[in-house]
Amino acid sequence: MTGVAAVRGMHCPECGFTSAPVQHFGCERCGSFGADFTEVAFEGQGIVLAAVEVVEHPNKDVAVPVTIGKVQLAEGPVVRARLSPGCEAGVRVRAMGCGGVFVFAAETTECGAS
Repeated sequence: MTGVAAVRGMHCPECGFTSAPVQHFGCERCGSFGADFTEVAFEGQGIVLAAVEVVEHPNKDVAVPVTIGKVQLAEGPVVRARLSPGCEAGVRVRAMGCGGVFVFAAETTECGAS
């Protein structure tokens, strides 16, 4: 998969809270749970709140170094995800699928470019 990637989340029917990613434990805000949650799609754009470079990973299949960060989506939810090299706090990013890996990359970055 190459290019802009979809970010999926869920909407709580009880309190209206929207969160990401989709999970089946219930609402992060009010604790409501059940089958009435609505899956929603986000544009996949946001801003990096924090980033850290991981130089040693317990899963030896993960190539290091790798940058992991917290991204606040334009719609509000905050997600933790892999970032492309050079992304740091304050950088505007978009979700992309690059070489089979889901990453958030600077809005001006093309898939495969650093």
